Amino acid sequence: MFRHRFFIGKTVNKKNLIFGIAVIFIWLTIFVIFVIFVIFVIFVIFVIFVIFVIFVIFVIFVIFVIFVIFVIFVIFVIFVIFVFSDLTYPLSLNELGGFLAGIFAPVAFFWLILGYIQQGKQLDQNTKALGHNTNRL
Repeated sequence: MFRHRFFIGKTVNKKNLIFGIAVIFIWLTIFVIFVIFVIFVIFVIFVIFVIFVIFVIFVIFVIFVIFVIFVIFVIFVIFVIFVFSDLTYPLSLNELGGFLAGIFAPVAFFWLILGYIQQGKQLDQNTKALGHNTNRL
């Protein structure tokens, strides 16, 4: 038996002291594991955020490129129509509307085809998911 300065007035035997040190070691181990887990979760969230930001930047870049290509297409069509033909500039709003409808029609048709293809892919995915769920039941 010996006296420890933190336990003034109480006697502490070696068995209780070793048990106390073991408990402190276990709590420190749990704390270290918790800190490592928190750091890992923060790292994963950061990586997901960085990937998301890169994806958003890529999507914005693709949209910008498509817009630039569309503007070049419109300028090219206007150039071909008015330079290599004997047409004059549209004089009335009716002629201007018909001209713009003619320019935007190929783009709208292309958009319609892309939407049809995307809807077909989603329908295939839904059919596979329903088949999978049916097999599980």
